[in-house]
Order: sequence, then C-alpha cells, then structure tokens
Amino acid sequence: MYSNNYLLIHRTMKRIILLLLISSNIALAQTSRLYNDNGKLLVDSSYRIDRFSFSNIQTIEKILLPKMYNEIRYSAVAMENEFEGTVIVQLSISAKAQNYNVKIIKSDSEDLNKVVLSFFNSLGDYAKAQIAPNKGTITVYLPVKFELFKDEYNKLLNKNHTVTIQGHPSAPVIHIVQ
Repeated sequence: MYSNNYLLIHRTMKRIILLLLISSNIALAQTSRLYNDNGKLLVDSSYRIDRFSFSNIQTIEKILLPKMYNEIRYSAVAMENEFEGTVIVQLSISAKAQNYNVKIIKSDSEDLNKVVLSFFNSLGDYAKAQIAPNKGTITVYLPVKFELFKDEYNKLLNKNHTVTIQGHPSAPVIHIVQ
C-alpha cells in the first residue's frame, strides 16, 4: 500500500513535529525571578509580558538586575521623608537598541520615580546593547522596591546581648582624623 520510504518519512515528520511542540513548551517553562511561567509579573500579576519578551527575560535579569541593585540609591529627599514603596518600570527595547523607551507605570512616590528614571536614562549604549534582542522588540516590567532600614537596636540587643553596629558595604565610609 505505502512504500517503506513513505512510512519512514511519515514517522520522521511526526517525530519532528513532536520535538517542535516539546521545545516550544520548554521555552515557556524558562525560569525567571520576576515572572511566573505564564509571563505574569510576580509582584503584580496585572502586568504580563508576551512570549518573545519572556524568552529574553533571563538575559535582562542576568545583566540588568544586578546593575539596578548596585546603582539605584535612595535620594536624600526620599530618605528624609521616609518614602517607601514599589516602582514598576516598563522597559521597551528593540533590536540593537535602536529604540529604547522607559516609563513608570506604577509608583508610590514621585521622588522614587526620579531615582529610577535617572538610572535608566543613564544606561550607556553598551549596557543597552547587551540587553537588546537580536530582532524584534521586547517589553518587560521591572519592579524596584524601596525599603528603609528599620532601627533594630532593641531586637539586636536582646539577640546578641551587646550593642550591635551594622554597616552596609555601599554606605559611605566615615574617616576619623585625629
């Protein structure tokens, strides 16, 4: 009825289709620290990214998140007024970073917005090129949470039975001249 070649080609095509279906599901099952498997932002599930952007999220998380953590700092005004909260940024970047757009889409403070926008506006061409996709445009939502250190004097005194002085590696160092 059917030749051996036809049956062999038919089985091979079925295997290829199966592999394509499996690999497309694996692409969606990538892990992200910011998004669930459906592309919804974990801190606010009303924001979702498309499949193409989700396939690029690991690059953004690997390159941009540490840079954000190390370079975004509280402004003096925000600290003095004890502003805390989350700022969600929408970042759209096209291939080779030809188009780069950042906007605040959710925020608890205008002063915190200024700090976040300043960071994104100061990103150099090299950093933008590192996170840009090879083709198309990706749009992602990046949350930035601002939280002040709480005075934990009594808690630490009870725990350590001593006055505990804490420092933060990025805090300015005070030099005492004698």
